[in-house]
Amino acid sequence: MKITDRLLDLLGDWKIPLPIPGCVFEDFGFATDDYGFTGPLRENSDLPAILILSTSMTSGWGLGEWVFRTRIADFQNMRRPIPNFAYLTAGMKVEINQVSISGWCAVMRRNSLTMKALRDVIFNGLHLGPNYKFAQIYLRIGTNDVKGLCTFKYYDVRFPTFEAFYKEYEQFMGNLVKAFACNVFALVAAPPSASPLLERPTSVALDADQNGLPLVPLRCLDNVDLVEEEDRERAGRIYLNEIYRRLAGIDGVMNVVDAERNLGWIALPTPIDGLRAYSSGRGKLTDFGHITPSGYLIFAKYHCISMWRGIRMLPGYEKVVGRICSGQYPRRLDDGTVAVGVAPDNLHGHSGSFGPVSDCVGPLVPTGNIDLAKLRKFDFDECFLTDAATSNARSQSKIEVGDIVRIRNVKGTRIVVSRTPTGFWTVGFGGQLYVESSDVVLASETVCLMGDE
Repeated sequence: MKITDRLLDLLGDWKIPLPIPGCVFEDFGFATDDYGFTGPLRENSDLPAILILSTSMTSGWGLGEWVFRTRIADFQNMRRPIPNFAYLTAGMKVEINQVSISGWCAVMRRNSLTMKALRDVIFNGLHLGPNYKFAQIYLRIGTNDVKGLCTFKYYDVRFPTFEAFYKEYEQFMGNLVKAFACNVFALVAAPPSASPLLERPTSVALDADQNGLPLVPLRCLDNVDLVEEEDRERAGRIYLNEIYRRLAGIDGVMNVVDAERNLGWIALPTPIDGLRAYSSGRGKLTDFGHITPSGYLIFAKYHCISMWRGIRMLPGYEKVVGRICSGQYPRRLDDGTVAVGVAPDNLHGHSGSFGPVSDCVGPLVPTGNIDLAKLRKFDFDECFLTDAATSNARSQSKIEVGDIVRIRNVKGTRIVVSRTPTGFWTVGFGGQLYVESSDVVLASETVCLMGDE
């Protein structure tokens, strides 16, 4: 897990979970402000350098060797181990860099960074030399800005409407192109939650502009919000959908910033419909824009699909081939070692929503528009993290994630890591095992299951 004496000293009283067979492999192979990369400053290799730049949306996983996680404010809780899905990018033949900045705003004054400050964060965090150059930047930004639009305390008077905000949002991407002298790909902000909240007696009808978008700032009196948090989160969900709608409307189109060098920003938004179910935003702005861990792999896969499309724009990379699939992530084995990840273009299996999926080879990423129905067919809720297995649900009425169970014809006990419409995925000795609901009971129940005497 790349644990050193120095890291153990920094972790202090933090507990490091023991590996559980079948769970995704997580490690500390990333840098933070107080635990950075060492050695000589890095210079460009023979491969094009790619940067994935985002808010905390991508801080829960990595896609390559060089990952830096930080926060605008306190960075202490950035030290938890995370899964690295670098097996998804191995065939890209580029050098992957990734920077996640929790709390960062692109255009709202609160928690924003000047281009110089942003460059310093990136170069210092990734341990880069002053002449290091990126060939492309993949940008996911806007979630924290939308939070600011929904909260009067942090509202920016420069943006009296969503239109004014979005114009500055586009300008930020143009400024990023100028500052780093490379093309920037806009991947959109966070995926909003699945459905609007039910109207309550205290819900307010939000004032809207001619396009039906809530007016900002939301209602307030004497610097006090008159709109309850659930309604502000509802407005934020509308803004996120609108950002996606506008970027999807110009998918693949170059917004030229420097015509002489053919540089600009291009919208390659990752689909949001397949991720709505994994959004943790359910009425509270504190959870707004976060993804539940079970959706990490799908989210990372979507990034890779956009990256495959963008990389084809590099000189000599026009015919590179990518797959619309998450492959099989690295997982812990019974003896504590790790089974390496299997790339999407190699035969592999999945932990599907209705049981195991075998002999999969993902379809090719198309050169033009993507069939979203085909894309979602390969969305599998299969990111089984140790945190889920150790959540200790101990439900009294029904079996939940984290419960210890006994299974018919299987000796010993196992841990539930995912519920499905027909059964459960469990982990334990022997790795992952799918079982039908009728064959499972809580280990605390005194029920004799055939084969487990």
